[in-house]
Amino acid sequence: MRALALVKLGLAATTVACAGTAITPSAGTDLDLESAGPSRESQPAPLLWKVRAPGGKTSFLLGTIHVGVAATELSPAVWNALDASELFIMEADVAAASEQATSRGRPALEVLDRGDWQHLVELVGAERARALATVTVDRLYGAVLQALYPRVEVSMDLALAGAADSRGLQPRFLEDWRWQIELGQRYFDDGEVSEVLDPEGAGRRELDELVASYRRGDIESLARMALDPRAIAESPTRYRELFFDRNRAWSERLEPWLDEHPCFVAVGVGHLPGKRGLLELLRQRGFAAERVR
Repeated sequence: MRALALVKLGLAATTVACAGTAITPSAGTDLDLESAGPSRESQPAPLLWKVRAPGGKTSFLLGTIHVGVAATELSPAVWNALDASELFIMEADVAAASEQATSRGRPALEVLDRGDWQHLVELVGAERARALATVTVDRLYGAVLQALYPRVEVSMDLALAGAADSRGLQPRFLEDWRWQIELGQRYFDDGEVSEVLDPEGAGRRELDELVASYRRGDIESLARMALDPRAIAESPTRYRELFFDRNRAWSERLEPWLDEHPCFVAVGVGHLPGKRGLLELLRQRGFAAERVR
């Protein structure tokens, strides 16, 4: 799987920061989602697991997608789980990332060729494309995502954080958002933006497949996409740093919180499956994990 798609599966703060104002709220936006609920296109089974601690506390673990699917599409089971929780735990403070992160990417004019710009004009219109000519390529990518998935006005992770705050849940973060953004920038491949702009590009197809699999609640398909053995063999350091090392650190950090409180944990769905995934690591620590149907 390409680096950009991996980032969408595994780095919440990086995605929000790249988006800038594209999929983050403007000033005054209400994120409490009081009217949020499942749309008619809600997934048939949420990517939600019930996690029971050895001492009996019950928590919930939601696999999120950082692009392409709105929080309002989530199943009622997700909102019920949020209502039943005391702590809200996510990868990093995405609200801080959206407000404070600065762009460090190359200028879009240095990255895109004539064909890329034509695809951009077709996607967003000539006037918007001219405005985007002055931004960095990571900000351009956020604008492209907004154009590809216009229903997603606020990223799922940011919307869930707002909903948790409105319910009075105490926030906890698994890692620092600044560190996560630095990690994402290490693997952000400027050239892959061209493949997302191209309607026939491999990057566009991967993102569309990723979003469709998430909407179906198809964890098997998502696992195949995120954890392709050939891709892991070709880029072992990338997968270790983006997924496996972080999964292990998160399982250690989660253990005392899950032991002591009913928690709602929201992390990228790519972190959940596999022998080195978060679900299996929690089971090894004595937790029972069962998918909510």
